[in-house]
Amino acid sequence: MRRTRAVVIVLVLILVLSGTALAQDQIKTAFVFHFNQSIVPYADVAEHACYVELLRMLRSLGPTPFVLHISGTLLMEWQWSDSEALQLVKEGIADGQFEILGSTLAQNIIYSIPDGMDNEWQIRLHRAMLRDVLGVEPVGFWNAERVWDPALTDLIAVNGYTYSFIETPILTKSGVEFPQLRGLHQVKGLDHSLYLVADDLDFRNAINQRNPAAALGYLRVMNRRDLDGSFLIVYAEDAEATGLWDLEAGNSPAQAVENLRRVLVRLIEDPDVQIVKIADFVQEQAAAAQPVAAVTGQADWMIAPSRARGFADWFDYNANAPELEYFRDLYHKVSAYIAEVDERISGKHVGANRLIHHARLSLAICQYEFAAVGAGGSDDAMWELARTALVPAFAAEAAALGMADNPQIFDINADGIEEIVSVCGSNFFVFTPLGGKLLYWFDLSTGDEIVGSENAFYYEEKFINDSVYVPPLQYQAPLWQWLNQPELLGDLTEKKYVVRRRVGNDVFETVLSDDYRIVDLPYTFTLAEDRIVFHAEYQGVEIEKSYILHEGGLVLEYRAVGLSPAVTGWRVENGVSPSSAALLWHGRGALQTELGVGRVAIKNTHTGLVLTIAYSPEIEAALPGWMRYGQEVHLTLPITGETAEFRISFTTAYEGGRDSD
Repeated sequence: MRRTRAVVIVLVLILVLSGTALAQDQIKTAFVFHFNQSIVPYADVAEHACYVELLRMLRSLGPTPFVLHISGTLLMEWQWSDSEALQLVKEGIADGQFEILGSTLAQNIIYSIPDGMDNEWQIRLHRAMLRDVLGVEPVGFWNAERVWDPALTDLIAVNGYTYSFIETPILTKSGVEFPQLRGLHQVKGLDHSLYLVADDLDFRNAINQRNPAAALGYLRVMNRRDLDGSFLIVYAEDAEATGLWDLEAGNSPAQAVENLRRVLVRLIEDPDVQIVKIADFVQEQAAAAQPVAAVTGQADWMIAPSRARGFADWFDYNANAPELEYFRDLYHKVSAYIAEVDERISGKHVGANRLIHHARLSLAICQYEFAAVGAGGSDDAMWELARTALVPAFAAEAAALGMADNPQIFDINADGIEEIVSVCGSNFFVFTPLGGKLLYWFDLSTGDEIVGSENAFYYEEKFINDSVYVPPLQYQAPLWQWLNQPELLGDLTEKKYVVRRRVGNDVFETVLSDDYRIVDLPYTFTLAEDRIVFHAEYQGVEIEKSYILHEGGLVLEYRAVGLSPAVTGWRVENGVSPSSAALLWHGRGALQTELGVGRVAIKNTHTGLVLTIAYSPEIEAALPGWMRYGQEVHLTLPITGETAEFRISFTTAYEGGRDSD
């Protein structure tokens, strides 16, 4: 910290002593804040530590404009949690204070994923989400992790963007000399051109010292060098730098936003400084933009951690890290299969088209921060879950072209377990012998997912397979092991989360505790045209689970013999996600749940899809409310003897017809 401060002070002094030009008009500067998390519980921690307070502070400085980038995955989390941060962003947009940037949906490094279709979908999906959630059509593109390659020009520009960012060291390597470094540049691709705005690393360091005098001194020196008023001094930083990083270091985040506010207020009050929107600057300076043949370059921050891992730099890490090679191959195989199915179905089936979209969305989410140093590694669920996109892709083919053999037994999600795939009417089901569970349920006619919710995970989760039960998550069990100050987390230490809950997760309630050992019990099974019957034995208990399929849904029947007197209840934990893609897009507000006598009705108000779960009166129902992107329904049968028999019915219908996407 002391060394960084000293470097900044020396830099400012050198520039002051060497500056010979007189001050021109106001020096223009812009402040960009980058908000980013995946669809994980940790998004709540970031909101608690910094997001809300940072946005409140920025709003309090209005009408001074600021530029925000919010990843698509974080927008999903904000939508689901009805975040105050999201409301503050919407208010800032409505008041004209906030400029919003587009990007890739899940902040993958574009350079590192060679499949052009993947990157195209990443950009399209994020732009569509910004339009639908925030009502904006951005012109600026936040290039994730700042790895620049001239080949990105056409990809970014063709998707509606006017400008992007490039770090100052990359501009220097491209031959841009100091007097032009912080002006507007233009790079030409094969068919399109793009303006490049300099991301000023020296200014970032000056601001991050939280010293108003150092920040103002830097800008005044730049003003002396700005002979024609063409400079824009850009500060671009992670929003997490204003609190979350403090929390992760074991410190209180409370002072971080205030320290930044003091710097911003000092700059706002200075008559020599004008804080602007970047889009306005680009429009004003477009005619004077300097052509540049920008070279391929890496983000400055990724060089040191790449070397710490034994690589020469980030490019070496990207090319030779075995985990990146493995996941890049996985992404390629999944993407290629989706593309093959898409070509075969020829876009003629509405449900199949939505299923292809679902597959592309799932794959995009699972490319979160791909190839950023330290973001992920071997066996991480964050990237391994990309294989789940194979399921809606196969369902799309079944919707448009039918399924030759029904049912089929094969490893549909390439996770090492052979599942049972069955179609009944327009219902597409995927069952697993691990626990005898229903993993996926799609409506082939509409493309809606009813059971699955396969995209949610938690940071540092290791992937086992797609069938395994993920227990409820809580602070230190196993969430957020790196946070050692529970008093700084408030009520988040008590909050529970459930991810990827499916149908038919069985738990024995006993006098002493809950017995989860049957939840992933391996079952044998027999097949018939309209049913799958699972069989297992556990400590002398014979268990039979039958799924009876019909055009309206399915019935799950249980029969158990030889239950111990210690077993007091049989709990079936079910997770459902009516129109799950719409839940990702529109949040918890699209989910409406009604608990009645012997039934639970869960409706997606955006699509009109209603799932009704019916059961006998002696079964007790509970709605814990912990599940991400769906509704968890616990059904418990009190056990009073050695034998238990009960049934649960799942049926679907649409109220008012399926809304368009």
